[in-house]
Amino acid sequence: DMNEGCPERFDLNLYRFVASYNKRKRPAIYEKLDALPSSKTVIVLSKDEELDHFLDAMKKKVDFGMPPLLHAYDLQWPQDFAAIKGVIEGSMSLIPTDIQHIGSTAVPGLLAKPIIDIDLVYPVHSDFEAIKATLQGLGYRHHGDQGIKGREVFKRIKIQDPHPILDHISHHLYVCHVDNPELERHLIFRDHLIKNEADRNAYGELKQKIAGETEQDRKRYAKRKETMAREFIEKVLAKAQNR
Repeated sequence: DMNEGCPERFDLNLYRFVASYNKRKRPAIYEKLDALPSSKTVIVLSKDEELDHFLDAMKKKVDFGMPPLLHAYDLQWPQDFAAIKGVIEGSMSLIPTDIQHIGSTAVPGLLAKPIIDIDLVYPVHSDFEAIKATLQGLGYRHHGDQGIKGREVFKRIKIQDPHPILDHISHHLYVCHVDNPELERHLIFRDHLIKNEADRNAYGELKQKIAGETEQDRKRYAKRKETMAREFIEKVLAKAQNR
């Protein structure tokens, strides 16, 4: 139905608009949606009742179907890591590297954001430029250390033909020299949580608490976790290193 004051019409111009809309407009719309940062959530509403439900939920400030920030441990995560590792490892055939699954998705039984964290470790300092060039060839861009010395960040770039693995599995990729202290912390913390159920459960509860306090907002969660989880992480690292 047309709005009041707008006469209904069905002529050649309207037919052309309807017939060409998908081809002309939709690709540009999807391109803009794909360019949104991962912190943004896109909700597609295709029916009147879906729109009514969405607006009602917004008025009541309740959850209207958006996925939670933290997910229960998923057996698919180690398989996703193995798939990414296989692609990167294959491209590094002439460069000695070790690719490690780190972060919460590497700990069975732990709640986590469904993003695979990966450390690409290399033993020879002079190999970094070759590693950087290889990753660029795979569709990554180097973003520096982002404030953590020796932990080089690589992110995916938009390419015309998305990679069936690297562009379809959400992941964070870091490149670290084997002697990097941050790498050592990653591995010690991961290995301790895998072995220690009590600390693993306590960390999961802490993450749930932070997610609830930040109303499942990704950016607020990351900022709060940086401060609230620091003391817990330092205690775990001290406990693990004193054994």
